[in-house]
Amino acid sequence: LWVTLQSRLPVEFMMKGIDNVKEANEFLRGYIHKYNKTFSCQPENSRSLFVPFKENEDIDNYLCIKDTRKMDSTGVFSFKNKQFQVIDDGFPLIPSKTEIQVLVNPNFGIRVKYRDNIFETVRYVKPAGKKKSPPAKKKLENAVIPHLVHSGDNWKKIWWYEDYNQSLKFLNDLFFCDKKFIYR
Repeated sequence: LWVTLQSRLPVEFMMKGIDNVKEANEFLRGYIHKYNKTFSCQPENSRSLFVPFKENEDIDNYLCIKDTRKMDSTGVFSFKNKQFQVIDDGFPLIPSKTEIQVLVNPNFGIRVKYRDNIFETVRYVKPAGKKKSPPAKKKLENAVIPHLVHSGDNWKKIWWYEDYNQSLKFLNDLFFCDKKFIYR
């Protein structure tokens, strides 16, 4: 009520000789009916415009920082100078050069929204490029036996993921240290 009452009430108090809180409260009990009669109006539509929240949706997907990025041809996007890859089931779900919405929340980290679908992401570390090796000798004297055998899929878990402390530092920097980030 600041727009309508802030300049009216001091004048009304002065006209009525009100100079303490007790008298002001008594005056306001009667004045509020006069005020409502003058300024109230009926709503155009009496039905509620609130939409009930669907129970199967994750509210964190709405209560988060949102930003847009573009996917590259390998299913990777950059965010805050870090690269992330969308977790897919072996085939690209999002075409290259497509605009996506990045959702960031401390509860889940970073997710991607594309065509009303939410996808999880993982931190992507670009594999080291192959260095040119010197020309091979014509004759091999001894074959080199690999020192590590990659049996099973356990090595994949540590190959593409960063350690837990790096993930926490990234989220901490994102939410608590960077004042330039625009909240939408």
